[in-house]
Amino acid sequence: MHEYGLEMLLEIAHFWQSIAQFDPQHQRYSIEDVMGPDEFHEKYPFAQKGGLKNNAYTNMMVVWLFETIETLTNTFDAKVIDEQLIKTSAPKNFLQKMREIKHQLYLEINEDGIIAQFEGYFKLKELDWTAYQAKYSNIYRMDRLLNAETLSADDYQVAKQADTLMIFYNLSKKQVDHILVDLNYTLPEDYVEQNLAYYLARTTHGSTLSRIVHAQLAAIVKDDTLAWRLFQEALSSDYHDIQGGNHSRRNSRRRNGWYFMDSLKHLCGFRFASRNRYVPSSLTRALGNVTFQLYLAKDGLSCLSDEQLPRDYQQS
Repeated sequence: MHEYGLEMLLEIAHFWQSIAQFDPQHQRYSIEDVMGPDEFHEKYPFAQKGGLKNNAYTNMMVVWLFETIETLTNTFDAKVIDEQLIKTSAPKNFLQKMREIKHQLYLEINEDGIIAQFEGYFKLKELDWTAYQAKYSNIYRMDRLLNAETLSADDYQVAKQADTLMIFYNLSKKQVDHILVDLNYTLPEDYVEQNLAYYLARTTHGSTLSRIVHAQLAAIVKDDTLAWRLFQEALSSDYHDIQGGNHSRRNSRRRNGWYFMDSLKHLCGFRFASRNRYVPSSLTRALGNVTFQLYLAKDGLSCLSDEQLPRDYQQS
């Protein structure tokens, strides 16, 4: 990390710091001209140029980056940090400015605790999902259907795949909670459940991997039935190639990797960051007994499902 990783993180942080500008309207910093993971939204309705303002996923990942760098600067010797700052041509007061932005990036959040995909998202029109489902049946690529009707997905609250919710796929809920605290936002206790319900109702799953992300969110809020259903739908949609793609030639390894990781993390309750590397999960009941071998850094691990764990097992 001190030879290569820290240098990369500082360079990336330098970029985001350079485009984060103080917004007098919000009395916070804003990041403009970005596009989130959704892919349906590229610009605001009737806008001449592309790009969105204060994409929630982007802003929260920037805060995570700044938090990570702050942790590293408190871990490494000051000489190492100074050398890397010089090597990356970091501007004066770079770390101080980073700490300031870390607490003041803007998120648009409504009174129900829904984190807007981007600033102005709640002003977009709602889609008549029932009518489009009846008209086309297959609405996975709603952007193309709207284009065929001389309309645009940019005008509607509709997503191809997880955007705001992607933060929970990359980070744990505890980490996301910490980011929101750092930003001085207070959300309802059930904000994850509320956000999952809100965005799941507005997502077409135009990417079959979208269901994997939402399955993880369902597992986080302990809706095991929904998590298992979404996981099965994801597997089935790729196996039957419901979108007409050639998965044997396109993205098969990437998809298999996602399914494997989600199986480990949520069906088997495996956590790479945990001390014991195993956290029991009730989802294993849907699978029955699960046993597999996994190697991490040359260390062989035998992994068992809940039913196979010794009775005196203590979770750390």
